[in-house]
Amino acid sequence: MSLLARFRLEQATRNIRPEGTPDRSQPSTPTHLHPTGSPPLSFPRSSNSPPFPPGQPRRRERSASSEDLEAERLLKRKKLHALDTCRENQLDENALDQFAEFDVPQMLIALQGKLLALERERLQDETQDFIRSHAFKDILKDRLRSCLLSPNLSRYVDGLSEHIWGFIKRNPGVFKLPARALEDPELSDCIDSLIKDILTKQRSQIKFKIAGSITKKHHISQLAKSLAQKDFIDVTRAQWARIAFLRQNMLFFNKLVTESMNKKLGLSGPEQRDDDSLDSDNISEERLWSDTQFWEFIDTLLDELRSDLEQHAIPEIRIKQWEKNFTEALQMDLDMFPPGDKASCLRASDGKGIADWQRAVHQELVWL
Repeated sequence: MSLLARFRLEQATRNIRPEGTPDRSQPSTPTHLHPTGSPPLSFPRSSNSPPFPPGQPRRRERSASSEDLEAERLLKRKKLHALDTCRENQLDENALDQFAEFDVPQMLIALQGKLLALERERLQDETQDFIRSHAFKDILKDRLRSCLLSPNLSRYVDGLSEHIWGFIKRNPGVFKLPARALEDPELSDCIDSLIKDILTKQRSQIKFKIAGSITKKHHISQLAKSLAQKDFIDVTRAQWARIAFLRQNMLFFNKLVTESMNKKLGLSGPEQRDDDSLDSDNISEERLWSDTQFWEFIDTLLDELRSDLEQHAIPEIRIKQWEKNFTEALQMDLDMFPPGDKASCLRASDGKGIADWQRAVHQELVWL
């Protein structure tokens, strides 16, 4: 067999492939090509667009113009609803136009702010109604009466209302005063006027009752009960002493008023001063007194008694001498106005059961 024949026989042998063997004589189709032989179509994407997650179907992006149209339709529906709401509640037709433009979070914040403002107005109205009510005036009368009956009160007129107002600001609960009332200038002025008016009336009432007790010769316990008026106000022996001081010095003041009237008329008094009046402070020689100046007289007397104690350098001695002025007045008063019926006389409170608010008034209304 020639070489050429053998070559062709070898070629024929190689072309015989077993069944199922792929024909490698034809080029294989790449996996990335379309079955037709052309590459698959690709769509250009924006560089800012995030890649699509694998396996998630792609959605067609809506155009900005369609979103704007939808937003306009939504706003129109909200404004129509706002208009219906205004008509139902008898409001101006454009009252909710601005609110209708808000999104949901903005609406919730605006509603909460409005609710807080309405709650503040409600509390303010309640406070104003309470301050102008008879109930608050009755509370104020009771507390101010206790102030005037305090055994440690520095003065009865000069500076009293200012110091009581300062005490109220530090202790609003004693007067059952809402704290928000102190934050309102208008209400503060109203309370200040009430304090001054009530103090003036109560000083007049106390003076009238003390004068009546002198005429009727009431025991100090009867006078103290008449001045306190309320059972829940405990009257201690220290208060008895201060009330007795007021009554004894009203007798002295009446003498000074009579002398002043006689001096104004150019006449001498029908009677000479007794020993007690001669030993008293010389304030009677400094001025003429009228019947309307009783509380000013008491303030002046207390100031001069304090000045007289300045000669004592030791504080304990000054305190003892100060208290002595009132204990001696109480003893004189008990001798001058003995109990007519011992069974009807009350004992002074020992102070152990005194209310906290009353104790606070007695301890803090001291400024001299």
